[in-house]
Amino acid sequence: MKNFVISLSSALERRQHIEQVFNEQGIEFEFFDAVTPAQAKILAMQYFPECDLTRLTPTELACAISHIEVWKRAQAYNSKYFSVFEDDIYLGKDSHLFLKNHDWIKRDFHILKLETFLEKVIVGQEEEEYFGRKICQLRHYHFGAAGYLLNKDIVDLLINKVRSNNKFKAIDWILFHDPIIEESVKVYQLYPALCIQDQILNEVKKFPSFLEGDRAQYTFRKDQITIEKKIKREILKCYRQLIGVFIFKIIPYK
Repeated sequence: MKNFVISLSSALERRQHIEQVFNEQGIEFEFFDAVTPAQAKILAMQYFPECDLTRLTPTELACAISHIEVWKRAQAYNSKYFSVFEDDIYLGKDSHLFLKNHDWIKRDFHILKLETFLEKVIVGQEEEEYFGRKICQLRHYHFGAAGYLLNKDIVDLLINKVRSNNKFKAIDWILFHDPIIEESVKVYQLYPALCIQDQILNEVKKFPSFLEGDRAQYTFRKDQITIEKKIKREILKCYRQLIGVFIFKIIPYK
């Protein structure tokens, strides 16, 4: 298993934290130098010239491009699956069983979310169990992209989806919103979650989020949609609210 951790090269304290977290469980990983906002704008215009980039703050754009750059690097390796983490996470018990290799995977997963925001999300029935953790299909949006497993076969699909939508969204929307709503790929959740961000786990934050301030001040522009799409959206919204009464779960961290 190739494990990547996105981190600014100057973030020495965060890198020391990650080294301790991964080394404690003997998990090999590779730092990926995060893209800066200035670099991100250049790369985004190169990769996605038709996309509206104004929907994101410079920090959100840099975060998204950093993840996409990791995906592109991972395609060069033989491993079918790879993991991506951000540099403010903690790993749970027995994480090494999931991250040292992918021999435990008995079926094809497209995207497997490893983290939790400790908020209610809609999940399907528990399908399989690995090392005391279960796999559930995500049925609706789950914030965050600080820890996930990706099948490299769908990297091009995800990138092409961004291009075809003509809208560049935050990375967690690209991974854990649009694919679920569009049903273009199957997105799963590990339960209990394998990792969690410092800002979610600790009341006193050791590593303040770079995105938190930006997102608090930023609102997505609403798109122009047809009446037919509005009706469909409202029907889906009511359906999800109805089933959510029964299958809303807070994904715990263990």
